[in-house]
Amino acid sequence: MNTLKKTLSVIIVNYKSEKYLHDCVDSVRKKINNDILADIVIVDNDQESNLGTIESIPSIRIIRSSQNKGFGSASNLGARNSQGDFLFFLNPDARVSSGNIGGILDDFHADPSLGIVGGKLLNKDGMVQEWSAGDEINFSRIVSNNLGFIKDKEIWMSGSKIPVGWVSGTAFIMRKNLFESLGGFDEDFFMYFEDADLCKRARDFGKTVRFDPGLEIIHHGGASYENEAGSAQKRHYYGSQDRYFKKHRHPVESGLLKAFRKTHLFFSTRP
Repeated sequence: MNTLKKTLSVIIVNYKSEKYLHDCVDSVRKKINNDILADIVIVDNDQESNLGTIESIPSIRIIRSSQNKGFGSASNLGARNSQGDFLFFLNPDARVSSGNIGGILDDFHADPSLGIVGGKLLNKDGMVQEWSAGDEINFSRIVSNNLGFIKDKEIWMSGSKIPVGWVSGTAFIMRKNLFESLGGFDEDFFMYFEDADLCKRARDFGKTVRFDPGLEIIHHGGASYENEAGSAQKRHYYGSQDRYFKKHRHPVESGLLKAFRKTHLFFSTRP
């Protein structure tokens, strides 16, 4: 595995997630072979945080953002300050539970068309978490999902590596040169859909987005929103959904989406 030496950078964006951060970093250091780990870059989006002893851990670089501009902006900052040829974006409230990262990097080297790999998200009880990946996002799929006819469930439950439309930003690996060629995350997405947008642009660039169930991640979920009002989460979600449709779908679909939203009283983060 000499070709993989010091080739992976782990990018973690912290916002009100300090209580999970130690476990996240510990899982990276335990599950990712030190031969392939170039560095761990933590972008601190929380001006009131206290990262404590994490700052003294070798191979960790902490970048403090002057203001919270969202996940995409912070991730771009982390990527610019990373040293590896591959980027592993990982939420602070997530823990790596599988030890096959080197094998995934081998897959990248074996297949030049492979652009992004996302894994299977698990709840703390080991049950598969919803919405870890999905097919192309469009109006009919959103309606189907919200009415309970969830086609993407076949992807989450798959035991095989399969090409998909998008993978969750909670945990995914991609080539750094591809990330740079795409211009990184679209920073106009403050929260939500920035992962789907990046995957869509990677596919339009001719690269494959893959769901790999062998990459298992335990995900707490929603940590950065624990102290936020539900209205803020809803505003960010719908604003990002509208931006995604404006960028990638026909204007008619955007209009239908807004009309459909008005007929539903519940809020659901279902792509």
